[in-house]
Amino acid sequence: LVRDMEIARDILKGLNPGSAPMFTGMDVFGRSVAAETVGGDAFDFIPYPEAQVGISISDAKGKGLPGALLAVAYRAMLHALVSMELRPRSTFTRMGDLLARSLPEGNFITAFYGIIDVTERRMVYVNAGHPPPLVVRANGDTETLLATGLALGFPRLTPMREAYTTFGRGDGLILYTDGITEAGSSPDDFFEVAGVQAYVRSIWSRSAADVCQSMVDEAARRSGGTPTDDTTVVVVKFE
Repeated sequence: LVRDMEIARDILKGLNPGSAPMFTGMDVFGRSVAAETVGGDAFDFIPYPEAQVGISISDAKGKGLPGALLAVAYRAMLHALVSMELRPRSTFTRMGDLLARSLPEGNFITAFYGIIDVTERRMVYVNAGHPPPLVVRANGDTETLLATGLALGFPRLTPMREAYTTFGRGDGLILYTDGITEAGSSPDDFFEVAGVQAYVRSIWSRSAADVCQSMVDEAARRSGGTPTDDTTVVVVKFE
């Protein structure tokens, strides 16, 4: 058990504490805080040729070691299938089918994966039941990117779909887990999507790292200073 926890921590520690990869034309930062020693949230940046980058965020059911091991399994499958140069919908369809056959009943992973063409400021994405990411426009307007399929681990009832979005100069993207939207002392006080949108508009002029850290700090404040669930945010700003 201890060794399993060490493996999970070693694999996830480069993703979870804070990460700021360098991409010309983008300001990017990710931050994750586990409610326990390790957790089920994870994010990742996967470089592609020709100024493209894959951005992943996921939330495995459960906290602590069970969630962390499921998060590690998702990451391993994602990297293996991405290396086969499959389309995102094919990648997530294969992962969903495999997890539906292998996970104990009731376990699942919500995940978002987008491939951004930095030069064209265009993204193709799939969203397997994950909280809807926000597209933030330079003028402060926000749009939500809705799910394109079921969470991974459930039997597939409908095909996984791909969707697309484009960005302008000064626009950006915010990915988060439900540790953000459900931050609060009670359901009546939860951050929720509307609260996140309003808060993001008030801080969008800051750097990606500052926006990311401010959202994590605000979620912790609403939870009384200590997160009760794993909390993850990834911010992308186009220069």
